[in-house]
Parts: sequence; C-alpha cells; structure tokens
Amino acid sequence: MLRRNKPEPAEPVMIPDALLGLLALVAAGAGLAAVISEIALKAPDLFGAIASDVRGMATPERPKSSPTAVAANTNTWRKAA
Repeated sequence: MLRRNKPEPAEPVMIPDALLGLLALVAAGAGLAAVISEIALKAPDLFGAIASDVRGMATPERPKSSPTAVAANTNTWRKAA
C-alpha cells in the first residue's frame, strides 16, 4: 500500500511595502481625478472661483496697525499693563 504525501500548506503571500504605497497613491490619484472631472462636467465655472479663493487664502490681508502703536524693538521704557 502506497502512502500519499499530504500537500504542503501554501505560504501566505507577502505584498511588498512599495506595492502597497503605490496602490494607495493610485487610489488617491483616481479619487482626485474623479472629483476634478465631476466639477468639470457639472459646474465648469467653479474653477475660476476655486482659483480666486485659493489665491485669497494664500495672500491674506494684514490687519492695519494703529497709528499710535509703538514698535516693540524701541528702547523707550513703558509701564506694563
């Protein structure tokens, strides 16, 4: 009587870290492309509003200083508040 050898259990498949990172990058790029294409199809005029809004956030208005403000680097003695 012949004995059959039991098949060896398959080793788990190891996915390299670089492949996982690449898959995550591809998924993020696909999501971004989907959002941009949806905006382009449904409301193409929003691109101008988005660009001006981003430009406005990049260069915020600075608050106007009061004319009586004394610069912090002067050597004049002042009482603490």
